[in-house]
Amino acid sequence: MINDPTTLAFLAAGFLGSEQADAAAELGFSRIDVVEQLTTLAPALDALYEQHGEAYEGCFAYDVAEPMGGWYALYMDEHGQLPSEEEFLEEGCRYLGLEPRSPEAKALDAIQAVLSGQEWNPDHLDAVAAIVRGTGREIKDCDDTLDDAA
Repeated sequence: MINDPTTLAFLAAGFLGSEQADAAAELGFSRIDVVEQLTTLAPALDALYEQHGEAYEGCFAYDVAEPMGGWYALYMDEHGQLPSEEEFLEEGCRYLGLEPRSPEAKALDAIQAVLSGQEWNPDHLDAVAAIVRGTGREIKDCDDTLDDAA
């Protein structure tokens, strides 16, 4: 995943420069906690831009990353909690002028999050199956497959 420090710098600048930045402290999050969270979100925003931003004509740092930091603070102020990565990327799509991500793309992102950096085990398989079932697709157990063959 891309990790451009400029993205993080402008996300943090947008957050710290917003009128709602103090909402973090009211929710029990220090500014360091927030910047740490933004550190995990910045590469995902970079990847979104890398994958879909070829038609974007503005300055990514000024027009997307910095306002996204402000949006992050506004979200915390309005909802009383940190936004999820999914909510963050949905907003990133809006700033990039992209259509909202499809359910399939969201499912693939969720599967990637479950499997990345992990030594896979049966619990991961169950989590992936739950994500796929959540898209409305059927996944049969091996017993169901044996019954169909008989």
